[in-house]
Amino acid sequence: AHRYRALRAQVPDLPPRYGEAEVLLPELGNVLGAGPAVAAIENAHLVGFLAGYPIRGFRGEPAIVSPEWGNAAILDDSPRIYRALYTRMAAEWVSDTRTVHLVIVLANDHQGLEEWNWLGFGRMSVDAVRDLSPIAGMSTGMPIRRANTADADAIFGLEGALVDHLASAPVYWAGASLHNRDETDRLLADPHYAFWLALSNGKPVGYLLSGPATGDACTIIRDEATTSLTGAYTLPEARGAGVATALLNRALTWAREAGYVRCAVDFEPMNPLARVFWLRNFSPVCIAVERHIDRRYVRGR
Repeated sequence: AHRYRALRAQVPDLPPRYGEAEVLLPELGNVLGAGPAVAAIENAHLVGFLAGYPIRGFRGEPAIVSPEWGNAAILDDSPRIYRALYTRMAAEWVSDTRTVHLVIVLANDHQGLEEWNWLGFGRMSVDAVRDLSPIAGMSTGMPIRRANTADADAIFGLEGALVDHLASAPVYWAGASLHNRDETDRLLADPHYAFWLALSNGKPVGYLLSGPATGDACTIIRDEATTSLTGAYTLPEARGAGVATALLNRALTWAREAGYVRCAVDFEPMNPLARVFWLRNFSPVCIAVERHIDRRYVRGR
């Protein structure tokens, strides 16, 4: 809770409640009951801990996830503490056949994140937030409008192009999936969600999907006052003209009118086009790092 309050001092758009221990303790209790955990004690004081819960598979492999409230270290000594915690915990996770290790760290722990990199972890995803004020940007000259059910084919095509983009170099993100047509139709008909379309000569060249806070994001940005962006793509021929900014501005206007107070997005850092845009307009709050262990280290294999 102390560490979160320090992050919120830097990113005041975050919801306040996750700075309260009584909000975090039930979540921590759930993860402590799901698998092994380790604490770091120095001079009779708790200075860090690491816990995680198993998931069936991540990219086809058994995995363990330590959410942002499932680990902590004193900020001014986090590299040494995280190094000791993971040294103790790695063997436990591997002996439980969990060869994919995912750890979510608050973005203000820069030294701790560097230590996770030294331990063999790479950045997998980033969660970020911003307020709902308009973004200054160039005028596209393109109309931006909310999609309706008649636009389902166009939305489905743009979503497919996004999945293809995420599957290509240098992203190679196999976790991306396309809404099936029924799901796209459902979201188009749901007033709590909004697909925004950018049009050039009447042809859709970009889209953005906004709605309530998604359960796929880190916990600290799941809040009834948060709107999440869960899909966005601009066709290559339309890039560089401010289409993404125009789409985002329209979504922010809608969010203000709907009573939201902040906007959140998650993105893959290995997607350079997306990373540059989102980091220009949002502040990172959670960074997920991952490590894959060779299955030959699992006992009995």
